Amino acid sequence: MDATVDQDLAGGRDSVGPGAPILDGDLAVWTGREVVVWGLRRNASGLFESDGGRYDPSSDQWSAMSQDGAPTLRQGHTMISTGSEVLVWGGGWGPSNTSSGGQLN
Repeated sequence: MDATVDQDLAGGRDSVGPGAPILDGDLAVWTGREVVVWGLRRNASGLFESDGGRYDPSSDQWSAMSQDGAPTLRQGHTMISTGSEVLVWGGGWGPSNTSSGGQLN
């Protein structure tokens, strides 16, 4: 994971956080203890792949997320937090949308 611009939740300003994912078409949700970000990134070959990260404000640290159960490549999706997992639904890639989703634990 690389650095990206993230929003300072308390101060309402943008800052660069080390370890934050560089994503395109990403969304973020608050789980009650951390921010989960999910979207697209370009790999070393220049191709898009799904990726995300977790930000823990108490330690000011980013961590990588498991790809197990994660949704397929998409943008324009919706995300919600249940408190124990984050659900991703809809969106799509290219000219078509999907009626599928996944969970981020």
